[in-house]
Amino acid sequence: MARGPFFEKKGKVSIWLGLRKPNLKAMEGVDILKHLCGVNYYDLDEQEVAAAGDTFPKASVADILGRLSYSSSFLERANQAAAKKKVKQAYWALAQYEFAYNPERVRRAVAKDPLFLGVFDWNDSEDADD
Repeated sequence: MARGPFFEKKGKVSIWLGLRKPNLKAMEGVDILKHLCGVNYYDLDEQEVAAAGDTFPKASVADILGRLSYSSSFLERANQAAAKKKVKQAYWALAQYEFAYNPERVRRAVAKDPLFLGVFDWNDSEDADD
């Protein structure tokens, strides 16, 4: 029997924001979702990380989120969620597609960074032929 909650959910994307500049050496071997967010299982093929550049410069949340695939389908709602949390800038974003994370269902400690932004509907309509 599987232990812990499973969060797979079609048509949903869960997004986290990195609010501190990442120490890449310290992050070697760290699985962000498992070690920092208390997730037991996820499909790595459904994950994407975005930043404004290879050195992870601080940038506006809108800029970073806009670099994620399919962001046109959730960008407005995600930016509103960031504004509600009073977050204007970040260093990176992690998107887990087909996933509806719920921190209340996590049994392990969850780090303060990355900040869980929320779960949003997404679709790949931007890839559709016109």
